[in-house]
This record gives sequence, C-alpha cells and structure tokens, in this order.
Amino acid sequence: MLMINKISVITLLILWGTIVLLARRDYLKKRDLRVYPPISFIVPCHNDEKTVSDTIHSIYDSYDHNKIELIVVNDCSTDDSVEVINRLKKKYNFKSINNACNLGKASAVNLACKNAKNKLLCMVDSDVIVNRKAIEGLVARFQNDSRVKAVNCAYNIQNKGWWATMQQMEANMMSLVLLSHNPFSTLYLYGGCLMVDRAAFLKVGGYSKNMLTEDADLAFKLNSHNFFVQHSFFPVSVQVEDKFFKWAKQRTRWVGGTVQCYLKHTQVWIRHLPHLVFLALFSILSIIYVIFLLNSFLFLNAAWKDYELLRQSATLLFSLKLLGFSYGALLFQSILSKTYFIFFSVPFIALRIQRPRELIKILYSIPFTLIYFPVLSVVSILSGIKEMVLFPFKTKDRRAW
Repeated sequence: MLMINKISVITLLILWGTIVLLARRDYLKKRDLRVYPPISFIVPCHNDEKTVSDTIHSIYDSYDHNKIELIVVNDCSTDDSVEVINRLKKKYNFKSINNACNLGKASAVNLACKNAKNKLLCMVDSDVIVNRKAIEGLVARFQNDSRVKAVNCAYNIQNKGWWATMQQMEANMMSLVLLSHNPFSTLYLYGGCLMVDRAAFLKVGGYSKNMLTEDADLAFKLNSHNFFVQHSFFPVSVQVEDKFFKWAKQRTRWVGGTVQCYLKHTQVWIRHLPHLVFLALFSILSIIYVIFLLNSFLFLNAAWKDYELLRQSATLLFSLKLLGFSYGALLFQSILSKTYFIFFSVPFIALRIQRPRELIKILYSIPFTLIYFPVLSVVSILSGIKEMVLFPFKTKDRRAW
C-alpha cells in the first residue's frame, strides 16, 4: 500500500498542478464581446411543464428580444407542457414544433436546427435557467477564436442539501478539467446550455440518436473535423437528481455514453495527446480509489473478527488496546492516504465560498473524498464495463434513450 500511496500522491500532484495552471490561463484570457449576433435558441421539451416556463423567460431576460429566434420542440409530452408553451407563445411570439410521437432529444433538436435561420444555435434544456453572463460568455468565445465551433456552460446547482453539494463539487471538478483542455480543444460537451455553429453542426450530421450522450458525441465529431470545442466558466442554473438510484441511473448513462464515444471515435482521442494524458491519470486515480475502498473493507472486516475473538477471553479495554497495537499503524496509514485526496478536493468546494463565514464548507471535502467519489468511481467502472460489452451490438439507427 505504501507504493500505491506514493503513486497516488505523485499522480495527484502532476494532474492537478497541470489542470490548475492551464485552467487559470484560460480563465484570465481576455475575450471582448464586439457585437451581439442573432441567435437561434432551441428548447427540447418532454414533460417539463413545471420548468419550461422559467427556461423560456430566462432566455428572453438574457438577450435582446429582437435578436432571438426561439424554437421550442414539444416532444410528445403527456403533461401540460403544450399548454404552458402555447400560453408563453402568445407573449413572446416564438416558434413551436409539436411531435406526434416521442422522438427523443437528439431527433427533436436536429429537427429544430434544420428550421433555424441563424448562424449560432444555442440548445437549452427545458429545466435550465440561463443568464446574460452565460450567453455573452458563449458568444465571446466564438468571436475571439474563429476555430471555435461549440461551447458549453458550467453548472450552478440549485438543489439544497449535502448530496446536491457533492454533485456541485463533481461539476466544479469537471468544469476545471474542461477549462484546462480549452487551449487544445476539449473532447467533451454536456447538455444544459450549449452553443454551436449551425454550419458545423449540420456538417457533422447533428446529434446522433443512437448515442447515450449525444452532446459528448457531438464534441468528438466536431474534433474529427478539426473544429475547436471549448468550455465556458460562466454557469447556468440547473436541477439535479436528489435520489440515489436516479443519480446512479443518470451516471450510468453518462459514463456509458462516454465509453461509447471512445469506442466509436478511437482515431480522435488517440491523436489528442493532452486528453490522452488526462484520461490515463484519471483512470489511475479511479482504480486507486476502488483499491482503497476494497482495502478499507478488508481492513475493517479483519479488525472486527479479531475483536470478536479477543472479547471471548479478554475485557473490552484490553481488547481495544490489543487492536490498537495490532492495527494502529495501518489505521494511521489508511487515514493519511485519504487525507491526500481530501486536500486535493478542497478547490472543488472552495469555488462555492463567497464569504469568510462560509469557510466551514471546506469540510464537505471529507464526505466528497471518502464517500461520494469512491461510489462514483465504482458506478463509473461498472458502467464502463457494461457498455464495452454491449457496444458491439449497438445499431446505427436505433434510438439510445
């Protein structure tokens, strides 16, 4: 375990040192917004009657009404989404498409994109709240680098509670990594709020309906045509799953979709050296986390068995002393190894601290390191293995989800 500890510390230092330096470089780069171009906003909606209204209002609150083309696609909702959309349509006079059957997000967005008239498309999920800074941040990246053809936004999670905070830390971690990839073009996009050049989107065939994560697949396809993909640090507001099994199902789809992309676009990521290095380091960390988790379980199981054996012939105090003598050094080493990871998790919660009295939030690094990330690693590894087994049987025209 001592060798594993050394490997993990060295890996963490190299990984996070590089990530922070590259992300800071991207963050400090000045990007002027010279003009406000017309934008086609596309909102796919399926059974989001409770949130689609706020999404539409936020779009018009974030940009000049005269430069907005909004297309809302009602993907055969069975709730009152269509009534909400029609009511707002009277106020804002946007376009709407009503699908007779549920086509899925990929097909719904592709349909709207073909009917859009502007050069820039902005896909906004129907449970997301956008803001002026987020939209301006997306546009600025297009105007300051002609190579950029797609950009997505970071997440600001609105749910309350420690589980939502864990997911915010995960989102911050992902955002930091993607920011560090911007100088080389990132290989990953996720939904919520994503802006893309319409010509580039259509050239690569739009969204692939047979992929579990159509946004990530789009990033790979754009990179395969030598287009640049970037991540913006200006966040949009989102809601996340607050139930464990729904969270696990969502992560299973996300990880499975990412594995699909790697298997489908092998030539893209193999020639993308910076991403290849990051992927290797993250894989090492995930494996080490699982090893730590299994080792901790075996350690506690052995200690408990010894305790039960000692209690048959010794007092409680004497049993605890013997256990401390036998397992004390190993316990200290185990705690120390976890401390390394806790230290490197602090930046993910530090991004949420705005006032000195909120410094107590740093303690969230402990459950994130000892509970959330190990569970996420296990779910990710199992999901990845599952998708590698199923991928050869995927058909091109079959809808993934």
